Amino acid sequence: LMGVNYQPSLYDTYHEDNKQQPMIGSEIASATSDRSVYKTDAEAEMLVSAYNAINVTERAWCPIASREFMAGGFVWTGFDYKGEETPFGWPDVNSHFGVIDIAGFPKDRFYYYQSVFKDRETEPMIHVLPHWNWDPKVNKTLQVVVYTNADVAELIL
Repeated sequence: LMGVNYQPSLYDTYHEDNKQQPMIGSEIASATSDRSVYKTDAEAEMLVSAYNAINVTERAWCPIASREFMAGGFVWTGFDYKGEETPFGWPDVNSHFGVIDIAGFPKDRFYYYQSVFKDRETEPMIHVLPHWNWDPKVNKTLQVVVYTNADVAELIL
């Protein structure tokens, strides 16, 4: 089994030369975020915006999902943890990499994976961020992101 970390551009090249070798993304989608934080990094104080992880997650999974020879991928990491103070450094002591926070609550990108893996017929799902009661500044444009396994979703404001 060949594992490739963070280099989707290598998938096709390696597979072309090693067609019988099974492949997996051994570390993918390393993205930092905090649960229910929707400020930009510049506005937050040692917190990471959920918007930070949106494109990273999709850019990591789509190259795996689109290749039949890829067996899957392991997300770095499932849970936040203590000891690797990323991205801030001391006095922060937390890793912010997890799909689930250190208290066991799902972060927003958790729902991206649900939208990909849950069966829409038996487990339809939708997740909208930011949460409905987040109080943005007046006259400020707000980025709204929707994760769903449905074919379409309609957002009425």
